[in-house]
Parts: sequence; structure tokens; C-alpha cells
Amino acid sequence: MTSPLVPSEVDLRGMPWMPLDTVRLIDSDLFALSTGDEFKAAVALWCKSWTQVPAASLPNDDRILAHLSGTASRWKRVKAMCMRGWVLCDDGRFYHPVIAEKALEAWKEREEFQDRQENESTRLQNFRAEHKALRRALRAHGIVLPFDTKIDVLRERVANLPETKPETETETQPETETFQNGNGCNAPAMAKTGTGTVKDQEQKASPHAPLSQDPPARPSSPTEAGRACLLMRQAGCVQTNPSHPDLLAALAEGVTPQALRDTAAEGVAAGKAKPFAWAIQTARSRHAEGASALPAGPPRTARAAAPSKTLQGIHALQELGNGHTRLDSPRDRPGLDAPRDAEP
Repeated sequence: MTSPLVPSEVDLRGMPWMPLDTVRLIDSDLFALSTGDEFKAAVALWCKSWTQVPAASLPNDDRILAHLSGTASRWKRVKAMCMRGWVLCDDGRFYHPVIAEKALEAWKEREEFQDRQENESTRLQNFRAEHKALRRALRAHGIVLPFDTKIDVLRERVANLPETKPETETETQPETETFQNGNGCNAPAMAKTGTGTVKDQEQKASPHAPLSQDPPARPSSPTEAGRACLLMRQAGCVQTNPSHPDLLAALAEGVTPQALRDTAAEGVAAGKAKPFAWAIQTARSRHAEGASALPAGPPRTARAAAPSKTLQGIHALQELGNGHTRLDSPRDRPGLDAPRDAEP
């Protein structure tokens, strides 16, 4: 007996198509010697063996072979011709060399297909993870792009981001004092105890070492544009961009982040389609109008504006009416204690 012609893991179930070499079939002894019923039963066994495990094999059981071939009680009469070419192997199953050859070719193609599918699945997973990471990095800087933005665009936008860290992160740096030296350059101040040299490397911390007298580190404040975007998002403006040229121009003109926040809140309350752009444009316009209304030069002492002629006339009539009332009143007339008819 020989070893199986097909490995035990070869499973072609789910692949109902089986190749048929017509030239070899027509030139075979089976086609020349078999009757119609024998040829029909032999082809049926070939097809049934394709979906067996391992593929291209049949069990060594006449009852099962009679059922698979469709001959039933006629199996003994056609068995010799139907089993022509089949080989009984060590695992107790029949194998057909030609069917086994085609099965191995199909199994190789199936493994290559599964490998391609796994590679494509891994590539898609990596693509989605990178796409998500790029969108998260842009959102941290106040830039919100559509979900279906191409990854090349996201990579370009992330590469063009400013080197400053987003508002949610703080960067600590030691606070140093500077003084003006003789050459007009700023240099870090020395320790309070006297002059000294700057160390190239920090000394390793020791439990017995004295506490450092360096001033404590303090977080640096976020950029002006980042702070403005943070305040505008708090006001309800979802989409912001700290690198927007109009925003940078507005801050350069003197528009404060608080003014942008208040204008963004007005735009959100008014239902503007793009509250971010509308808030910047409105804030710039209001700031320009306020700046143009201010007089040039040093501040002057404000003086009250002269009343208009209409207001002067109204005041004159009121005074005249009040004076007429005092003249008509006997009590208010000077030197008269009684009415005229009381005089002799």
C-alpha cells in the first residue's frame, strides 16, 4: 500500500467546480471499455470524491460506494469498471491519481486566495487605524474635516500643522531670569549665591542632596489662535481652525479671543451655517468700526455737547411758564400782602 496522494488537510468543500481534462478522458481506457451505466457511475464517483475529506478520495465501503455512484443494487456489476484507476492507500481510502492532481492544484489556488484576503484585511485595518489617528491629530488642533476625507489630504494637513503642541497639552520649561550683558545679548542669570557655570547634564537625584533652588517650572500658555478656537468651541462653534488665515489676520489686527467667542455665540444662536467664518468676519468689522471712530493723537478731555436749538426753546418756554405762575400768585409777588381790592 502507498501513502495518501493528498494531504489530510486538503478540503475543497465550498468549491463545487471541478476541472475536467477532456483530452485525457477521451483517450483513457475507461472511455474505450466501459458501458453507458459503467461510465456514468465512474464519473459520478469522480465528482463525489471532489468534496470528500481529503479531496480526491473515497471510502473503502461498498455500501457507501453504491450510494455515491447511484447504482444501488447494480453496484457489484459495475464495480470493477468504475473503480478502474483508483488506488487504496495506507489510510484505508481510495485515491484517483488524476483527481488528486487536480485537487492539489485547486488547493494551492485556494491557499493563495485566502492569503490575499488576509493581506487585504490587514491592509484595510491599518488604513482605518491611520485614518482615525490623523483625524484625531487634526481635531486636537481644532481642525475637523469630513469623515470621508482622503488619507493623502489628511497626511498633508498633519504635515503642515504648526510645531506647537495642542491646547490640551502643556509644555513645561524652567523659568529663568535674564540680564543684559555688555554685548547687548541676553544670558541666563546665575544663582543667587554668586556666579557659577551652567552644567551640561543634570545631576542624578539623591535622597541626601539639598533641594534645588531653581525656580519652579510653569506651563507655557497656548497660542493666541489656539486659545481663540478653544473659546469659540466652548461657545458652541464645532468646526474651528487655529491656522485659518482670516483668524490669524483678525488676531493681528487686535481682535481679542473673548470678542471672537462672543461673536461665535451670536452666530450659533442665529443659526449661521458657518459660524466660525461669520464670527471672524463680524468681529473684524466691529473692531475696524470701533478703531476708526477713535480720534487720532493723545486723548482729550471730553466736554458736554451744546444743546440743540429745539431743546433751548423748550427750556425757555418752561422758564417763562414758571415765571408767569410766580407773577400771577399774590403770595409770590414781592411787597404785596393782600389783593388789590383791599387797598383804600
